[in-house]
Amino acid sequence: MKNKKSQMEILGLVIIVVLISLGLLFYIKFAVFNSSSDVQNFYSRTRIAVNTPNTLLATTVPECSKKTIQELLRDCATSEVLVCTNGEGSCKASNRIIKSILDKSLKERHIKYEFTATIKGVPKPKVNITNQGCPRERESETFPVRLYPDPRTLLVRLNVC
Repeated sequence: MKNKKSQMEILGLVIIVVLISLGLLFYIKFAVFNSSSDVQNFYSRTRIAVNTPNTLLATTVPECSKKTIQELLRDCATSEVLVCTNGEGSCKASNRIIKSILDKSLKERHIKYEFTATIKGVPKPKVNITNQGCPRERESETFPVRLYPDPRTLLVRLNVC
C-alpha cells in the first residue's frame, strides 16, 4: 500500500514538472523569439500614413505665391489657373513638390509608398506618385479636401508599405 502511494506522488510530481516545462517553452517561444519589430513596423507605418499627408497638405510653397500644397491641389482639381513663378501650373508644381518631399522623407529611409490625389468618382488621379508601389501589406489614410465652390471632393491618400 505504501509503495502504491509513493508511486502516485512521484507521478504527480512528474506531471507538475512537465506542465511547468511546457509553460516555460511557450513563454520562451512567444516572449523571447517573437520580436516586437512587427508591432513597431505596423505602428510606424500607421503614424507615417496619418501624419505625412496632414503635414504635406499644410506645407507652403514659396514659388507659388506662398500657397499651400492643399491649395495647389484644389486648383489642380478644378480650374488650373494658378501659375507659379517658374511658369509651372498647379498640377505640375504640386506633382514635383510632393514627389520631392516624399522622396526626401520616405524614399531615403527605404519606405515604399503610393500617393494619390483623386477627385471622388473620377477614376484617373490628378496626382499619382509611387515609390515601388504596395504589392501586399499597407497602411493608408485618406484626407478629403473640399473643392469649394465645386461640390466635389478631392481624396488625398498615402499608402505606406
